[in-house]
This record gives sequence, C-alpha cells and structure tokens, in this order.
Amino acid sequence: MSYGDGIINSMFFADQNTLFTSSIENNNSLTYGDPSINVYDYHTLQTGEAARYTRNNLVTDLQNIIYANRPTEIFTMSYYDTHDDHSATYSFVTEVIGNLKQDYNYHPLLHESVVHGQYGIEWPIEYDNYSPAPTPVPFTNPFPANNVPLYWANATKIQLTDDMLANKYAAIGEYESQMGAASYNYAFYKSDEFYWTKDYANIASTATVTASTQNTSTNQIAENVIDGYIAGHDMHEDMYRYEWASYNETVGAWIQLSFNDTYSVNKVIFNDRINNTDNIVAVR
Repeated sequence: MSYGDGIINSMFFADQNTLFTSSIENNNSLTYGDPSINVYDYHTLQTGEAARYTRNNLVTDLQNIIYANRPTEIFTMSYYDTHDDHSATYSFVTEVIGNLKQDYNYHPLLHESVVHGQYGIEWPIEYDNYSPAPTPVPFTNPFPANNVPLYWANATKIQLTDDMLANKYAAIGEYESQMGAASYNYAFYKSDEFYWTKDYANIASTATVTASTQNTSTNQIAENVIDGYIAGHDMHEDMYRYEWASYNETVGAWIQLSFNDTYSVNKVIFNDRINNTDNIVAVR
C-alpha cells in the first residue's frame, strides 16, 4: 500500500482527513511505487493517482483489498510488537475486519507475530557469524517477562524445511537493515516461524455482557471476557486488565453473555484462572 514510514501509529489516532508527511521519506505525503521497475502502489493502480497520507485513505484502501480477496487467513504484526507502526498496523487490520464482519459476515483467522519483542532484551538473539549460513536455532520467547497476553506456549510454531531455510537466508541477504547492521536481519534466520491466532468466527465478541459486579478500579470489567485474550492476574501482575473479576464477591458471582441472534455452535470454551481458588463452578 506504501503508506508512510514512521507515521502509521499517529495516523491511527488521527482524525479521518488529517494529512501526514513522513520525515523518513523526505517529507513525502503521497503513496508511491517505483515505475522504473513497473511497481506501483495499490491506490495508483486502482484510481490512476496516488493517495494522500490520511487515515481515511489508508482504511479505505486496506478495506478494499481485504474485501476484494476475503482471505480465510490473514497474517500481520502483533498489537504487542514494540514498534509503534507495527502495533498500529494490527489495530488498522482489526478495525477493517470488524467493519467487514458487521457488514458482510466476514470471519477470518487473524495470525499475529512479532518483529520487535520486549524492551531491554536482545531479541531475536544474533549469531556470532552469519556468513556462511549458521546452523539455525529456534526462536525464543519475544516476551520472556510474560507481561503481554501472548503466551509462548500458546503460539503456533512452524518448523522450516531445508528448502525454506535456504530461501529465507537468500531473501534476508537481499536487504539492508534499518538497524544499521546485517547481523540484526540475519538474527531472523531461525529454524521456525511462530504466530498467535484470533478466530473471528468466535461469536462471543457480538454479545452484550452483564455481571453481578465488576471491579472498575482495576479495569477488571465484564467486557474483558470477550476481548479475545486468554490472560489473567495470576499469569502476570499486569494481566488483570484482560480479565473480569467481581467486586469482593465469592460464591454467587455471575456473568452473562446475551445475543441478539440465534446461533448454532459446535464448541464452547471457558477460561478461568490457573489456580485452585478462582474457578468457574457452573455454566448454563
């Protein structure tokens, strides 16, 4: 799509028609390609002219692309990637899926992965030497502090074949790193790939949620049970904001999901805290 480097996060939080320029791109404010090699940006291919860097144009282009193709699976950067533009890309993708889900009953699988992991650690771990190709090792957990609701044990990990690894090594060699050293790019030459999956066929997100009580002071509110994240305070001290907790209740606390439509379902999954004290005791 060729929207500006370094401004995607700001565009996400902006008004629809605020115009942005990218200082990284010499103050460019229009989508672009490279006509010398017959490469054009999406907007130019569709309309004959470039798009201005506005939130409205980005969302419209992205929604048109996804609607035209309606892929059953989408891969993107995670909301928890510590690069602001990567995080905002996830937010734009989920916004568009939400629009299409409502208007066209579109329910893809959304896979999210990470390029920039937890602050303050070396990730991915670099090799001592990268030429010739080192013996690849698996990726490690990009968030070893477990302070985001992306748990390493829940990630899908794909082992790469020898041919895949050869192609990956060759592809990495074709690009220079913005980080200033080729060793950073080659750190991604690992023996596997990984991602976490959100299923938009999950009808929970369409429910109206009510509860006996909720703890608003800690944001442990009822709506958290349908946010798509399996996370709670017992996993990490920062995870309370992804769970519901009643307010000083014990036995008798309840939560209810109500739907405007009738659905046929083949599976219902409930997640409670992973301890022997705070547990779901009945469902109906």
